[in-house]
Amino acid sequence: MIRMIGLILLLAVPACKTKSDIRRENDLKKIQYQITEERARLDEGNQELKHELARVNGVVEQLFEQNKDLKGLVESLNKEIVDLKAKQPPPPPPPPPASVEKTTFSEAKALFDEKDYPAAAAVFQRVLTGKISDEVRADSRYLLAESLFAQDEFRSAALEFSKFRKENPKDERTARAIYRQANCFRSLKMTQEARLFYEELLERYPKGPLAAKAKAELKTLK
Repeated sequence: MIRMIGLILLLAVPACKTKSDIRRENDLKKIQYQITEERARLDEGNQELKHELARVNGVVEQLFEQNKDLKGLVESLNKEIVDLKAKQPPPPPPPPPASVEKTTFSEAKALFDEKDYPAAAAVFQRVLTGKISDEVRADSRYLLAESLFAQDEFRSAALEFSKFRKENPKDERTARAIYRQANCFRSLKMTQEARLFYEELLERYPKGPLAAKAKAELKTLK
């Protein structure tokens, strides 16, 4: 009888959560609140976007209630947040100079190296619509994201870095793509989102060359 009582008491004690778990759950609650606020501000006539917001909010609520692997939850939120922001119409990219009629990757890369980022972005976008190899597609996607980032087009840059990571999960530039995403959200004053990406970078690449920078950036977030 004593052993049975002890077993019942043991089962009644909830699993302890670490400070990191509690902090991440609080972060997730804040993000969920921000997503709900964002939905209230969107145009009521945009039914497709409203449905997308409802779906994303449902996914967040379901994942939070299930309290499954926090790492998998962060990765899911990473995609959902960027996709949600992408639904809002971004400012149109500047038109390329009329004299620029280059469509090959090498020519686009030359424009990028010359720091002609608007023209480079326009050409990389055209390259990505063509039939190209996986290697060229990866290089074009990444350099397009960098070109947008260099022009302070942070929403569009964050979306392209997200596409690059999805298409090339094992690429050696993944760490820098995560760091760039964090910087995009920091520049957009989306502190909680930026914090999640900096933490993801430190978790996946704790000894990488960008780890020190990520730690320094985290200290500046309020």
